[in-house]
Amino acid sequence: MRRILAPFSGFLERLPRSVIYGILRLLFGIRTKPRPLSVKNLRRILLFRYDRIGDMVLTTPIFDLIKANAPEIEIHVLASPSNAAILRCDERISTIYRFRISWRELWRLRQEMRQVQFDAVACLVFNKTWDGLLAAWLCGTKTPRITVAHEHRIKFYEPLYDIQVPRPPSSSSLAELHTHVVAGAFGWKRDGAALSLRICPDASKRQQNYLRHIAKNRQTLLINCSAGSSERSLSAQQVSDLAQLLQQHYPELCLMVVGMPSDSAMIASICVLAPSIMPIPPTDDIHEVCALVQSVTWLITPDTSLVHIASAVGTPLVALYANNSRNDMLFVPCGVRHERIVAEENQAVCDISSQIILENFTRLVA
Repeated sequence: MRRILAPFSGFLERLPRSVIYGILRLLFGIRTKPRPLSVKNLRRILLFRYDRIGDMVLTTPIFDLIKANAPEIEIHVLASPSNAAILRCDERISTIYRFRISWRELWRLRQEMRQVQFDAVACLVFNKTWDGLLAAWLCGTKTPRITVAHEHRIKFYEPLYDIQVPRPPSSSSLAELHTHVVAGAFGWKRDGAALSLRICPDASKRQQNYLRHIAKNRQTLLINCSAGSSERSLSAQQVSDLAQLLQQHYPELCLMVVGMPSDSAMIASICVLAPSIMPIPPTDDIHEVCALVQSVTWLITPDTSLVHIASAVGTPLVALYANNSRNDMLFVPCGVRHERIVAEENQAVCDISSQIILENFTRLVA
């Protein structure tokens, strides 16, 4: 499907925005109307969140916001194959739909959603310009669509969205921005943006028993070395050097290392270089990962998904970032004790010295 849409998308991107706006306005008119939307007849709301695991965790404050203001409303989520599983045991969600890029799957999804008859769609994947059209195609043109106002696309979005909620004046985390958009659309008071997860009980029990067995009543530090790219990941030498420093300063600490299944070879080399660190078997079950993060005493990670999971379960952490101001502002830990390290300009996470990580961990545990 990407191959089919690529020429069309490229053509649209080359057109002047005024021309695109004229075409959309001719086809759909102007949809944007004054806020807020009425909740009098609101029975079902659909949230677009078909991207990454961490983004889904950052959306969880919206679940509590809706339930606090209108507990009878059903929350449905359009998720991606990679992040749908994290909602598996979440009683706040009525239905989880999986967004797959194929004509057959999209047509099936359209038929399923048209039968449900949603009363509003909140498009929360903010960098997807055409979500308004996707929402119209999946749910029908009469279903109100909500998004955040984009400074340079307000006119462009008028034919696509019923509600464009202006961004707050000050810089906010993505979790705060999510709740701001939905609260603003319905005129609700926004009371914080605490992340929350519903971890499957069986996963929690397994990880608690596992850590009890290996930690033997010691405090635990989990070091995650994977982050999906070499620029954002820790290196084997970096982690082994850090483990040796930690062992010198905190000899009673139970050190553990974990990574993506594809990084098993690196985990093995870390354990050879630093025998004091215990490898945690990799898993593809996100609830096992969440339960592990919840069960340890502290976490060190360059992966923003684990940063958000730790924030949701209350695990203090040291978060490491590549030199990227967007990551530093929007994807910071929320509501949990933490230290944040940002790499120097033109440097990757693996260039951050082990000594600096140790110093930040020392401040965290002080």
